[in-house]
Amino acid sequence: MFYVFKLNLSSIYKLDYKFCTFVTLRDKYLTSCMQKEIEITLLPHQVEQPEIINQKLAESLKVPLERIKSYEILKRSIDARSRKVIYRLQVRAFIDEEKILEIYTVNYQNVSKMLIYSEF
Repeated sequence: MFYVFKLNLSSIYKLDYKFCTFVTLRDKYLTSCMQKEIEITLLPHQVEQPEIINQKLAESLKVPLERIKSYEILKRSIDARSRKVIYRLQVRAFIDEEKILEIYTVNYQNVSKMLIYSEF
């Protein structure tokens, strides 16, 4: 485990390879807002229930349920190697901070006056 300090010293990034998590800590006392990426396992009927996902996140992160403000599912995969089918979710949990919405815009070119070539 090691710490990477940015130049402005307002953010500290902590990489923990033992648990495969990436934690963003936003103040120098290591106590405020953070994001964690973890993998949780759920049964197929639990995947679409946000309260169960929040409960599993709180259990695996060992934080109270009210500290988890939101989450983002990064990857969803089915593990059907045994008789009991489970979902493995790669989730980014936002602890004591709100999720920032990212808006993507796509600039398409105007192709209305392009020539159409047909081969006969």
